[in-house]
Amino acid sequence: SVFLRNVKNSKFVIACGQLRTRDCEGCDIALCCRTDPIIETSTKMRFACLESGYFDFRRQLQAARIPVYCNKWHRLYDFTPNPDPATPNWTLMDREEARNLVDLTDSGIISNEESVLRVIPVTLGCRPRPNPESCMVVFFPAIPNKTTTEADRSSAFELTIEAFLDVCERNSEVGWDLVDCRVLPLS
Repeated sequence: SVFLRNVKNSKFVIACGQLRTRDCEGCDIALCCRTDPIIETSTKMRFACLESGYFDFRRQLQAARIPVYCNKWHRLYDFTPNPDPATPNWTLMDREEARNLVDLTDSGIISNEESVLRVIPVTLGCRPRPNPESCMVVFFPAIPNKTTTEADRSSAFELTIEAFLDVCERNSEVGWDLVDCRVLPLS
């Protein structure tokens, strides 16, 4: 857990299980968070999806039990919302600004190498989608050859998809049905 208290005009890049702020002002935070972040008596806070990475980041996230596919950085709960909805206590930061929170100039990491080291999928949060169409492609491991009939292979594949959808349902706001999945033959 990370608890920021009485911090003003600061920039943070945080991966954590839980984030809470109190009495903070003017902070920019690039975040990967397993739970809904909480702000309390904090103003002018800006948030973005953590988009950086480095050589050992994936292992460190796994050791800290921070799931990268369950990043709730944008689901902020404000205990003390501003009564004027035109001036909320928090906003979403522009993606380019968020990328600049991490200065890699003296790190020895080349800019195209940094994108390869990125392990947290970039999400838009509650921003409007750039286009209404969306698609997700998932590759599952091959079904073992121990199954002999086409019906057995189909049943094993459906169980794999159902297990995947169960994980997605528990870790996301999106509800998917089995009928939304399509299998494309590989040739």
